[in-house]
Amino acid sequence: LFMKKYSPKQFKLVGSVEYNYNGTVLLGQAEGGNNIAFFDINQNFDRDPVSSIKRMIQTSHHEFAHILHQTVLYPQEFRGISAQNGKAGYTSTWYNVKPPVALNNGYITPYSMASSDEDFVEMVANMLMEGRTRFNELVSTADEVAQQILRRKEQFVVEYFQNVWSIDFYSLQTRVQAALYNLAPIEAIQDAYGFNKTYTIAS
Repeated sequence: LFMKKYSPKQFKLVGSVEYNYNGTVLLGQAEGGNNIAFFDINQNFDRDPVSSIKRMIQTSHHEFAHILHQTVLYPQEFRGISAQNGKAGYTSTWYNVKPPVALNNGYITPYSMASSDEDFVEMVANMLMEGRTRFNELVSTADEVAQQILRRKEQFVVEYFQNVWSIDFYSLQTRVQAALYNLAPIEAIQDAYGFNKTYTIAS
């Protein structure tokens, strides 16, 4: 019933990315909770199938999270947590920020710095796509204050899904990772390295 009510009724597939004036590109867009437009459909999936598939599915999670918060807004306390704790606030020039700098300001990606809405949905999409282990690794690379901010944002996401949608987010996270592995399994190390394999050396 949840998916029947809230999932997009239409998917628009667009061959190439949409280029913005600032040099960034648009990968997807949710429109009024009714449809999601996916861009870059003509990308070469065969060249790097795992990254290509993960990028497309991450866009799905990102845009669907927009539909959810447009239906029931996340708690207002989520807005500006980083700035309230002495870190950088939201910025229209997020594309000039490197990922490690974003992390050290309490944002999971540079794009999270665009607005509170993008901050929230990027947390949702990255927690699902990276999985708990990788997400924890990313958080651990940030400084102590930024780690506390990211953990507070994680708590907001988990509580929002539980309180508003009755969804156990950590269970969903595990199921997404299992589905991703079935869709695009990671090469076993003995199949990936060696003569005439994907990689010839490891460093």
